[in-house]
Amino acid sequence: MIDIESWATLPPLERDLIIEKEIMGYPGAYTTDLNAAYLVVDEMIRLGCFVSIFQGPSTEKTCSIWDADKPAHLSKQVGKTVPEAICLAAIQFFRKHK
Repeated sequence: MIDIESWATLPPLERDLIIEKEIMGYPGAYTTDLNAAYLVVDEMIRLGCFVSIFQGPSTEKTCSIWDADKPAHLSKQVGKTVPEAICLAAIQFFRKHK
């Protein structure tokens, strides 16, 4: 299992395989394609989570995911792109709370 700190060293295909295996169950370009990344958001919402995405003028994008029933179960990650931030936060959330 790859740790969050090693994520940046992986090529996009390997990152996508992690999302496929641990969250989605089917292949997709989750870490590079915004539409595919929003499928991850949809899955988190389906599981009862709230998702907040901040895409400001900086080069870093932020995604926060928390359990609607347990707000203390929060995962917040920063990525260079919105899909990367979404996937990082989702992986962190799943590994900690599911």
